[in-house]
Amino acid sequence: MEEEIHHELSKYSVKTEEIKNEKGWSYLNVSVFLDGEQIGEYIRNYPSLSDTFYPFKKDGKGYALYSKHYTATGVMKLPSCEEVCSEELISSGFCPVEYYVPYDLEEGLVGQIGFVAGCVWGDDSSWKIQVLDLSNIENGVILRDDRFRYIELPQEVKLKNAISTWHYDKEDDIIEIAATKKFKLWSGKEIKS
Repeated sequence: MEEEIHHELSKYSVKTEEIKNEKGWSYLNVSVFLDGEQIGEYIRNYPSLSDTFYPFKKDGKGYALYSKHYTATGVMKLPSCEEVCSEELISSGFCPVEYYVPYDLEEGLVGQIGFVAGCVWGDDSSWKIQVLDLSNIENGVILRDDRFRYIELPQEVKLKNAISTWHYDKEDDIIEIAATKKFKLWSGKEIKS
């Protein structure tokens, strides 16, 4: 099933075109494609896309995490590209740069939880990992939290490669996250961020 889902979702792609903005930074026109055919588009109010389009499946239906606004995560239906829900816009909020929704979870959990890497506006020295609760997106609700506290994504590591999930039993979901720790080379003393 995992390979089947991955193959189906790999048929989606995006391309961007810069839109000049004389009052500030440029925007992007983001075109969404399915098997090379354009099926939708949206405007992102930031000049880079990073990895802020991520298709996933939930209850057999196609969705994508995406970011039209530099400080908000939204969910769209696929293949219609219709927006389902979005976080509230906060100009100094959390800026997503990458998404991941694991599909190697127990069947009932697939599409219920996702992850986002990014930073609080102005703190772009490293990407932090937060959780997206996708369990109620059909009712227009997406929730983000930092339940794992302050976790830095290691540099040059993709978010999906930093997250490992497995299930021991019905009551004990376990997640492993690769995180950055910094140390003094000679003393071995940890440097707290």
